[in-house]
Amino acid sequence: MNRIDREIVAYHEAGHAVIGYRFGQRFADLSIQSSNGREGFCHFFSGLNNPKHAALVLLAGHAAEKHLCQSASKKPSRSDHRKICQLTGAMSSSEFKALLKQADELVTANWHQIQAVAKRLLEEGMVKGGMFAEIIEAKDTNRDG
Repeated sequence: MNRIDREIVAYHEAGHAVIGYRFGQRFADLSIQSSNGREGFCHFFSGLNNPKHAALVLLAGHAAEKHLCQSASKKPSRSDHRKICQLTGAMSSSEFKALLKQADELVTANWHQIQAVAKRLLEEGMVKGGMFAEIIEAKDTNRDG
């Protein structure tokens, strides 16, 4: 993976992780190290009971890519897109557009946290759940202070 792709994957995974964290999800680890044909991954301990929240977590990866660079692809990753379609299949087009907008707003509101997590991913390739929480809490404290 080249440097630019690596950075995009780091922000994508950080977007999933930070927004998932905001909805109460906890995870074991996230990585930008290629594994089983995937460029990166975020392993959550459990899913979300609210399908809308789960869709927003999935959309947050792509929203973070778009926030990072306007040249990001127009669609979420194939794997994310398939899961999003399963969760939002009964939604109208206007409801789905509202969900996309909400994901963008969540990413914007949490951009400093996403940047901090992506930076750590770029430095180390992987972030464990406990370290992730420390990064988020430090950024939250710095923002509030």
